[in-house]
Amino acid sequence: MARLTRERILEAARAQLGRYGPRKMSLADVARALGVSKAALYHHFPGGKHEILGAVLDAEGDRILARMRAAAEAASDPRERFRGAVLARLHHLAWLREVLGIGKEVGEEIRALCEVQERRFAAGERALFEAILEDGQRRGIFRDASRERLARGVQNALRDLETTLVFAEDGETEATVDELFDVLFYGIVRPEAGGREP
Repeated sequence: MARLTRERILEAARAQLGRYGPRKMSLADVARALGVSKAALYHHFPGGKHEILGAVLDAEGDRILARMRAAAEAASDPRERFRGAVLARLHHLAWLREVLGIGKEVGEEIRALCEVQERRFAAGERALFEAILEDGQRRGIFRDASRERLARGVQNALRDLETTLVFAEDGETEATVDELFDVLFYGIVRPEAGGREP
């Protein structure tokens, strides 16, 4: 039998989280999947289920941020960098949904847990968005405005759409993201119609 490590525990916990959701998942489920006792889990995670769930979410957040950064770095235009980062996040979440067999109800439960747990991920994502905005402002593509406020606005829009987009039919995710960015980048008011000053 392979040695019990934090990484093995987190992988088993991730699978059990996808199967049962955060409320129904138990340490016994994780221990059974690994063929160990619950006491062995406490050796690595003294905080029990709460600590394991936090570590699973942090590890997954790190994976998502790495994919988002790689996608953003693959493009030169700040608009495409934004689009790539957002699609990388959504595609990773959709991949997790498929690999772990996560149903929509469990997905919504996990999303609610993430909102409580996601400070580290949110800060990393916001820093990435702010860097893209800074590049776009420096190049005269994006208007001068608070990068933090704009980044938070994009995060809020994504958070509201995330569950819908992760469980969308193939092709709907990218089309919806394109529509979102069309509104974010170009607005819905014709320039000749006027509007409020930025």
